[in-house]
Amino acid sequence: MAAPELAGVPVLILREGASRSRGREAQRANIMAAKIVAESVRARLIEKEVKKCDSCGVEMYLAEKVSFRVGGTPGEWKLLFGELAELGEKMLPLNVYVCPRCGRINLFADEKTKQFLLRLTPKTFLKRCIKCRKEIPIASEECSHCGAKQPEYEEL
Repeated sequence: MAAPELAGVPVLILREGASRSRGREAQRANIMAAKIVAESVRARLIEKEVKKCDSCGVEMYLAEKVSFRVGGTPGEWKLLFGELAELGEKMLPLNVYVCPRCGRINLFADEKTKQFLLRLTPKTFLKRCIKCRKEIPIASEECSHCGAKQPEYEEL
């Protein structure tokens, strides 16, 4: 026996013991449910920035959010000065993405972290984007601001 074709047929899924409503009450409930679903989908799409693996092109997944210590002073100074040595220290949040196919691990920073890193980067390690002219790291293959592809080297 072939499976029945359900294309275009609405399917109702109700909790056990729930009753089906009709008319204006059902319409209001459906509109509210649609708004809730739309908001959760929209929030999820904004939250989930798709990252592709450079090696195999498969979508990577967010494995973990980690913080790295930057600034401050080396360990021996902490022994001498204690908490004073931590004055310039900052925790840098990064997202760890993993490729499910090849196992490649990439670190990605949010926009606030990128701006902080650019302030720390010496000017000799920066170049200007060929399209928007904003400063980007010299090894960038594309601009983090406008997405324009960058040449491998700048001609003088």
